[in-house]
Amino acid sequence: MIFLPMPTVTLTNPVAQILDDGNLVIRVANSSEFAWQSFDYRTDTHLSGMKLGWDLRTGLNRNLTSWLSYDDPSPGRYVLSMDHEGIPQLILWSGLAKMWRSGPWNGTTFSNVGESPSDFCANFVSNKDEVY
Repeated sequence: MIFLPMPTVTLTNPVAQILDDGNLVIRVANSSEFAWQSFDYRTDTHLSGMKLGWDLRTGLNRNLTSWLSYDDPSPGRYVLSMDHEGIPQLILWSGLAKMWRSGPWNGTTFSNVGESPSDFCANFVSNKDEVY
């Protein structure tokens, strides 16, 4: 099992809540800002509203990691992450080996992805704070 480092925060009157989109959040009661959210520490599932990429302010890399096997949810060998060095693109890793890359964002999709299903909507954001 891999434990991800999480910031140490002391909260007065903390509240845990599962939002309608499935995000488990921890916040101070009567506050709209999250001290922690599960969408930042996901494993193998990407839900609407999650970000795949980097929070450049904190160095948090939000990626997808495969299961070890069909019936073992331990971290597997494949990781899909955003490479933000140079022109941002998605990279599929197997250990340290690059297995696939998406190519750069062309304004509609990543250039090496092909046409997305009509019910799939991808957005790309790249600014001084985040690349996702």
